Amino acid sequence: MLNKDKQLKPIPNFKDEASEKKFWEDPKTDTTEYFDISITTTVNFPNLKPTKNTLDY
Repeated sequence: MLNKDKQLKPIPNFKDEASEKKFWEDPKTDTTEYFDISITTTVNFPNLKPTKNTLDY
């Protein structure tokens, strides 16, 4: 849980998707410094259909 005195870091602006991916996949990046995981929300996608197709990035 987030310490109430701790400020979250602002999410950086990325020049492209590749640099964003590199940032979030870096093991030194601690996502709890950017997101307060104590306030998560469950979401539901009722119209999502199963598929065998892969997503291309």
